[in-house]
Amino acid sequence: MKKQLITITVLVLLSGLYFIVHKSPKCPDDYATAEESTEAMNVWTNAFFDENPEASIKDWGDARLDYYHQNNCTEAIERRERYESGDVSEEELESINSALESFIQ
Repeated sequence: MKKQLITITVLVLLSGLYFIVHKSPKCPDDYATAEESTEAMNVWTNAFFDENPEASIKDWGDARLDYYHQNNCTEAIERRERYESGDVSEEELESINSALESFIQ
């Protein structure tokens, strides 16, 4: 009986951990607000440069794109592709450039 109780407890804890890990936001569009998304980007950016102190802005951008692919962030990937091709409105361009400047400062 004790062994079954321990097994059940472990399974419940692992299930909860799985839910937390896989339900936590990963992509910019998963967050409820722009502020939450920005904060997550700041955390990610700081961790990236802590781990790669010699990295360039291009390295950062490439790593972020890899992150988007790894997490299936299709909307973010599409935005980046539109940005790189010049297929964005003036308002979107200003918003993206402003966000990029805040992350790399």
